[in-house]
Amino acid sequence: MNDLAKAIMSHTIEPGLFPTAIPELSLVRMDSLSKSLSPVVYEPCIYIVAQGSKQAYLADELYTYDALNFLVLSVHLPLQCKVTQASEEQPYLALKLDVNNSVLSELVMALPLSNSADALFESKSEGDEQCKDSKTDRGIFVSPMGAELQSCLIRLIASLDDRASTKIIAPMLIKEILFYVLRGQQGPQLRAFVSQDRNAFRISSCTNYIQQNYTNAIDVNQLAAIAGMSVSSFHHYFKEVTNASPLQYIKSIRLHAAKKKIVLNSLSVSDAAFQVGYTSPSQFSREYKRFFGRAPSVDAQ
Repeated sequence: MNDLAKAIMSHTIEPGLFPTAIPELSLVRMDSLSKSLSPVVYEPCIYIVAQGSKQAYLADELYTYDALNFLVLSVHLPLQCKVTQASEEQPYLALKLDVNNSVLSELVMALPLSNSADALFESKSEGDEQCKDSKTDRGIFVSPMGAELQSCLIRLIASLDDRASTKIIAPMLIKEILFYVLRGQQGPQLRAFVSQDRNAFRISSCTNYIQQNYTNAIDVNQLAAIAGMSVSSFHHYFKEVTNASPLQYIKSIRLHAAKKKIVLNSLSVSDAAFQVGYTSPSQFSREYKRFFGRAPSVDAQ
């Protein structure tokens, strides 16, 4: 067991998700494999596995992260996840660090543009916006773990053992962690989502708007206006970031929220449907079954 895994293990005496005295930090432990894919909407975060392995699907794209590779999300994304390596003898151990965009922006302003890859994320004119078709603008990526980052994470968890360290040292360590991520292979990709002159930032603003307003009717023209793009360009860049069209993304956010209300809050199927913005329970049930592979009534039971 590596030192980071030992640090997480010392604060997770049983399987579960554990919030900590550091608001941005949560610790995770699982002693068995996932039986099936679990839907989850992750907010912008850094998800680091210290022991074991996990897989996440963004629509048809697979992302695998383990003790050598960690996951970064720069926008809210609906994923289907499962733990693929865990046991009682060697539990799955991980941490989730929420990303504060104001802190990230402060670091981006301070860091020089030293990586030529930054050129990939410069804003394009309306005429050439659609010339690029790749995953470089995705709001999710997997990056290799470095020794400096691992050492910083161990110190962050150790700060939980002392109230003064939690209050004073932890914020500085979080900034140091973001520094190492920005200096890593995918640093330019993360930088793009807090740089206001770049398309990734504009799409990020729209996903934040959707996350806050998905219970209401949302018009794609309205989202394009928020992004400051034509409707066609907005569709193109939105799919580059989320691997979904705007309407597909809104639907998935609503369905994930409804499932949480049904399973965790014991809401009826019809109440959950209305609370996430559906006006027709029958339409909700059809789309829920198509999306999750089973009727909402099964989850309600």
